[in-house]
Amino acid sequence: MIIENNLSEKIFIRNLKDLKEIGCILESQWIEIQNGLAFSQLIIIDSFFKFSDFVNYIRNFFIKSNYHWGVHYYICESHSEFQIISFSNQNKGYLEKISKDYDLFLLNLHDNLYIKESLRSEIKSLKNFEFSTPTFISKDNFILQGDLNNSIIISDLFESKINVNEYNFFEAVHPAYSYQVVRIFNYLKKNNLLSTRFVDIGTGPGTALQMLLEILPSYSKIDVVEPSPVAFSYLKDRFKNNYFINLIQKSFLEYHPDYPLKLAISVGSSHHFNTYFLLQHAYKILDKEGYLIISDEFISPFHSVLERKKNLISHHMGYICDLMSLSIDILNLPISCYDDEIELIRLSNNTYPKIKLNILTDNLEISEKMCRELLNKLNHLIDEKMFLSNTFISYYRLCYLELQALVAGLDYIVECKTYVENLICMAEDIGFICDYHEKIYATSSGCKYQSGTHIVCFKKN
Repeated sequence: MIIENNLSEKIFIRNLKDLKEIGCILESQWIEIQNGLAFSQLIIIDSFFKFSDFVNYIRNFFIKSNYHWGVHYYICESHSEFQIISFSNQNKGYLEKISKDYDLFLLNLHDNLYIKESLRSEIKSLKNFEFSTPTFISKDNFILQGDLNNSIIISDLFESKINVNEYNFFEAVHPAYSYQVVRIFNYLKKNNLLSTRFVDIGTGPGTALQMLLEILPSYSKIDVVEPSPVAFSYLKDRFKNNYFINLIQKSFLEYHPDYPLKLAISVGSSHHFNTYFLLQHAYKILDKEGYLIISDEFISPFHSVLERKKNLISHHMGYICDLMSLSIDILNLPISCYDDEIELIRLSNNTYPKIKLNILTDNLEISEKMCRELLNKLNHLIDEKMFLSNTFISYYRLCYLELQALVAGLDYIVECKTYVENLICMAEDIGFICDYHEKIYATSSGCKYQSGTHIVCFKKN
């Protein structure tokens, strides 16, 4: 074995003859990552071993350790080399946290609830290092409520850049998607708001709202405000027998309740608005002791377009690469997988880690180009009406949606993310006070204000 060590985080190996030598090098690299290194890259050239040999050896090395490694690793294959790329796991305590809250809030509820199914599958995935899919996601329920191609697409709405039909089915496997609802419920309970009438801002297809209603012991009238025609068709179907739901198809900025409300909730929608206007309008419609809860994705602080782009790519790759760390080995795919799905898996496994690697090494131009090229390939590859051969494909389809959102964010079209400190400053300028803030899922290293999924709860001052 010949080792060429240009940098401590990037090592080239030629003529590898013993896989145990890989274990020794990875152990050294992973210790450095746990101690603060952003990444490591091991490039193996002219090896005597097959790709499957690397996959099986490294998986056993990772899983059968007496302790938990605080890293995620990825094995990428090309014609002439293998790459083992590793990053820090930014959510080391997340499994313990969601397991505890699952037992506290959901364990004794009915098993067929969306929120229980979704969070349980996330816990199972993280425990077993493999995709576990909620039972409500299957090829049998992959029925499109609306045909995106035949819908009127309004350029400033969500569906102009992101497929709402797929979003409806696959968003439930997004990291922390159901958990954010549990944390909202916890805040409502602590502040005696469980039965309060509220407005749900930018509800989308309604999955998050359905999850919240499943765990509320009771609720009164809820105004559901959503401008998207495609998303609204899902809402009409989802809540057709719920007479407490008042569906309103318009922009939140055009919404005016009959009297001031005690509570407004926005889950995953604030970055599709002019956020400053959203905060101002929420302040107008709330009563003098009103609450505004915003749960959403936020990127790390930025002060230039280039910095925003870098932080945006890093943020989305945080979610995507966390999912890809659970990715199934392409050599062990079920024979039922379609050819298009196999290509989707191959492209995903080999490309996403390299995009993240390039953004961590400040190669913004290369990262952005790779994102756009991959999206173009997947747009041609994925048929939005395609049935899923296996439910685990839903994770790859979610990553595709995340990539759509990433590129839309680069172009600043319908995806206009800010950073959480700026959100709090804007709200305080208007007259809110920040009553509670929690980062429930991290997509980068650093303090509680860095990128990830955040819940921010405001009160009128």
